[in-house]
Amino acid sequence: MWSYRIGLNDRSGWKNSLLTNRIDLNDRRSKKIFLRSNRVVLNDRSGQKISVRSYRIGLNDRRSQKISVRSNRVVLNDRSSQKISVRSNRIFLNDRRSQKSSLRSNRVVLNDRRSQKSSLRSNRVVLNDLSGRKYSVRSNRVVLNDRSSQKSSLQSNRINLNDRSSQKSSLQSNRNDLNDRSGQKRSVRSIRSFLNDHRSQKSSLRSNRIDLNDRRSRKISLRSNRCPTTNHKEPNRRRLPQHKHFGDSLQL
Repeated sequence: MWSYRIGLNDRSGWKNSLLTNRIDLNDRRSKKIFLRSNRVVLNDRSGQKISVRSYRIGLNDRRSQKISVRSNRVVLNDRSSQKISVRSNRIFLNDRRSQKSSLRSNRVVLNDRRSQKSSLRSNRVVLNDLSGRKYSVRSNRVVLNDRSSQKSSLQSNRINLNDRSSQKSSLQSNRNDLNDRSGQKRSVRSIRSFLNDHRSQKSSLRSNRIDLNDRRSRKISLRSNRCPTTNHKEPNRRRLPQHKHFGDSLQL
């Protein structure tokens, strides 16, 4: 039998036998050796562990499971390796010291009043520090509790509502002083016809459109643009010389 089947202890004979492309199906031992090189030997527990360890976690082998999971994710049942992995990814929730050190580098340590103040001072106004708040706000907007700076800022941006003289001067430069009738009339006269002045209203309308209240100017304007729609007046003008001519002939 040693001459035609695989010698289990002879590596060279095992390799040579595999080259013949088939297994001696009646030889259980040689079949296991051949399957071990290709896939997991289902009936061989030790070979299964060796093969599965290289592909996936050996579910029935607690030790190999820990080794595989440690390289991929936190080993849930191993507290020591879990701590090591979590510390590198996020704050270790059960370790107050490492939690504080991590928070200090990312945001204000909520339980440390001094570091909280120093961080807030660089980002926004320290709400509990009135002097710092005034200094910061003064550069951005009017200090609401400082009347003098508020007035100076408002004067440069808009009319100081409490100063009547400056309010009037500003309004005069922007629009008509509503309390000054003469200035109002002058401005309105340049923009449109003064509605209370009939003469200027007529002159303005005459230059822009037909003066609806003036029959003669409407006729003149229509005549220059198109033929009159009503021809009642022109035959009357032609009849006047005919009557004169008829009267002259009668007198003669």
